[in-house]
Amino acid sequence: MKLSRVTWAVFVLLSGMVRGQELSIQKVAGLETDRNIMITGIFGDKVIASRQWELHKFTDRGRESEQTYHLAFAQKTDSYAELSLLEDFTFNSASYDDGSANYCELDSTLYFSSARSGNGEIELYSSKWNGYEWKTPIRMEQNMEGHSSAHPWITQDGSMLIFSSDRPGGMGKMDLWFCNRIQGGWSKAVWMGGEVNSTENELFPTSFNQDIYFSSNRMGTEGLDIFVARKSDQWKLATRMEAPVNSSADDLLLLHLNKETVFLTSSRGGKDEVYLLRTEQEVIEGYTVWMECLGTPVIGADIAFLNELQEEVLRDSTNIDGMLELVGVAFSQNYTVKIQGVPEKVVSRSVIYVRNSEGKIVKEFRPGKNGLFYFELLMGDRPGGPELLENPDESILSLDVQGQLFNKTKGDIGEGEVVYVTDSVGNLLAMTYTSREGMFRFEELRPLKDYHFKSTAEATRMVIFDGDTEIEVGHMEGGFTYEKLSEEEAIRLLDEFRNPIFIGKDEVFIIRNIYYEFDSVRINQVAQSQLKHLAAILRNNPEIGIELSSHTDSRGEVGYNMELSQKRASGAADFLVKEGISRPRIIARGYGESQLLNACDDSMECEEELHALNRRTEIRILYND
Repeated sequence: MKLSRVTWAVFVLLSGMVRGQELSIQKVAGLETDRNIMITGIFGDKVIASRQWELHKFTDRGRESEQTYHLAFAQKTDSYAELSLLEDFTFNSASYDDGSANYCELDSTLYFSSARSGNGEIELYSSKWNGYEWKTPIRMEQNMEGHSSAHPWITQDGSMLIFSSDRPGGMGKMDLWFCNRIQGGWSKAVWMGGEVNSTENELFPTSFNQDIYFSSNRMGTEGLDIFVARKSDQWKLATRMEAPVNSSADDLLLLHLNKETVFLTSSRGGKDEVYLLRTEQEVIEGYTVWMECLGTPVIGADIAFLNELQEEVLRDSTNIDGMLELVGVAFSQNYTVKIQGVPEKVVSRSVIYVRNSEGKIVKEFRPGKNGLFYFELLMGDRPGGPELLENPDESILSLDVQGQLFNKTKGDIGEGEVVYVTDSVGNLLAMTYTSREGMFRFEELRPLKDYHFKSTAEATRMVIFDGDTEIEVGHMEGGFTYEKLSEEEAIRLLDEFRNPIFIGKDEVFIIRNIYYEFDSVRINQVAQSQLKHLAAILRNNPEIGIELSSHTDSRGEVGYNMELSQKRASGAADFLVKEGISRPRIIARGYGESQLLNACDDSMECEEELHALNRRTEIRILYND
């Protein structure tokens, strides 16, 4: 039996469409054929297509041709705007139409229409998926002898079966009916009522949220048009949808991919073809993404943004600053961010920051348990919104480690090689890149007894620079191990977050960010925050004391600078006392300009940034063993 257009047209549409809302429409690529083809459902990451075949028969009159429909899978490529046809369903009938299929995840069952019974009627069938094959289709009990039942649709929650039938009790032609799921199957069919149905045909019901969509050729339409019926306590009067959903040709709605994206099968091009409709979204402009791992930019990471439909909307690599530009990404959309090209340990410890067009950080994203980032920018993240504050949860006790990788001679390793440092059990602490001649530098490492280094460079030797001393580090399979402290030398403490650290006796640390304006002793807010961290360390380790030393730059008289530095050190000590630290545990000492960190003495003209490095506060841990 061949099925008429009224019986077998298939449609798709968008839920919650607002009058006047901008829609884009494009023909789905990859399905080009000289016969009709339609999309009828979703199965996992595939879509279900109904495509027309030419069936050849040989009779006593010779060869005859007949058109029939078969079900097949199609796979999206990078997006649903392009599909590729895959295998046919194994249970397709050779002689009769199979079509309008809808898969329900709740009961792992495909519901479809078929004329395979050979009785001249279209009927409802179901087939179970057991994880690797489809079971033999079963004719459903909801069919009625002598009448057609077609186009089964299961609502999203699996609670209702909706279909089209010309059985008695309707308005004369194909009307919409529904069954509720009950224990062991489905209830008896119930007519959907006159608010939804008409004296003409209502076909291909689908649903999204609480709305029912269907196709009808009722009075006032040009062929088949798409209608929507919205439900509150009961079904409201169905209304015809506007262009570009409907046209002067047959337009038939079936499948929502999500609230913004649908497939539309329409004959507006001369035959049944599949189109993709999307609501237009406000695209982000002028925003950048910055990826860093433990304070170091991640260079060359291949980053892909996938929307809710797992369509790739952006793929790019981070530049030398760990940044890339957001292009084609929209506000108020959920994205999954996949990162390739860098080790998993780096991804797991990385943070992605988003800067708006004003340069402000407005979002911070960290990986989930599966190593993926989940990304959404709200409308409030546009310029003028709040700026994200930097993470304050970093310890003030940290070390800088400098080194060089090489093989036979220093300099035979170039720049751009990745260097990783881990603790003794393999936890990634930081990553960086070699500069010229294989040099590298790690800043703000947690103080430990030993560090383990790995690199993409095929280096066989490594040295660590400790002041003016070079320490050659032992090479083992897979990397290098630098033993900073022996078991006898290492003193175990707790940092301000109660994480274990190991230091040497009388080891000196620069308290970062406690800088002073020129000729000033004022402790600003940033410095106060750092001193509060120091107070927490002292509270966590009652067995230690500190020498708190202050240093100036070279500008000004030597005697004056010495006095100024002493005032700064004493001011910091006073602040710690107010935080509850007893004064005998603190030695405040000023060194003036006697211990410059760079060459910016009285004989040199330097930029302000270099002078500022010399205006610093250091602490030396005094351990009472």
